[in-house]
Amino acid sequence: MMTSTHKRPRACLSDSNSTAAGGQLIQSVANARTNMAKRLKESWSATDRTNPDIERNLQVIRAMLALNSEIWERCKLHMEPFTISEDWATFQRQQFKVIRAGSHFAGELSFSAFYETEKKTFNIAPLCICPTNIAIFQFEYLSYPVNPRFVDFEALVERALLLHDDVLEPFLVELKKHIESIQVVLGTIEEWLHERLTVSDFIESSFGVDLTHTFGGSGERKLRTCRVSGSHVAEFQVVKESERMRLTKFLDFIS
Repeated sequence: MMTSTHKRPRACLSDSNSTAAGGQLIQSVANARTNMAKRLKESWSATDRTNPDIERNLQVIRAMLALNSEIWERCKLHMEPFTISEDWATFQRQQFKVIRAGSHFAGELSFSAFYETEKKTFNIAPLCICPTNIAIFQFEYLSYPVNPRFVDFEALVERALLLHDDVLEPFLVELKKHIESIQVVLGTIEEWLHERLTVSDFIESSFGVDLTHTFGGSGERKLRTCRVSGSHVAEFQVVKESERMRLTKFLDFIS
């Protein structure tokens, strides 16, 4: 008795089925892109809608990133080591507070300036996070020694260039807003650090001294000893503008 053999036909996709599958994939990608563009455009403000130029926003963002980097390079010189966390960093400055004048010997008047180290902690979270409305793909952190906790927004911009214009346009608008918030943070830190320069510049111009390498000692800097008639004792809180004016008048009086 003979047994017949029957081969099961191999399963395969016809050309029409393959084309249909490919079309579904393309449509799925298109739908995802459309949804992303819609989600981003919904967060636009009225003013942003009137200026959607991609090239201009790219130029502005890159210029802002370069400026932010310059500001941070100056600020980080005054950052306390090991104080930076996910959201906070502590900075310090040396601020001249008082100038004292006194006659230690007959006919001589000596001036000394006294400074203190001040510390302040700032919220730096915008440098360390990528908001959800622009985190549409994996982002990177800046490598050591810049700071491993800071988002590499320059790399983010370069990666965003792969996006379709319909998505890239609103993405850049939202990214620019975040970069502006970073600039505000860094500007606030630098402004606080530079407040000391108002007093330092006044002392340098009034007494003809260079205070650049003053700090790190006892907290006192001798400024000048001059010949005067009589005996004088005075103290000036030079952090106040009114006290700086009073000192100027006193110097004019004894000169």
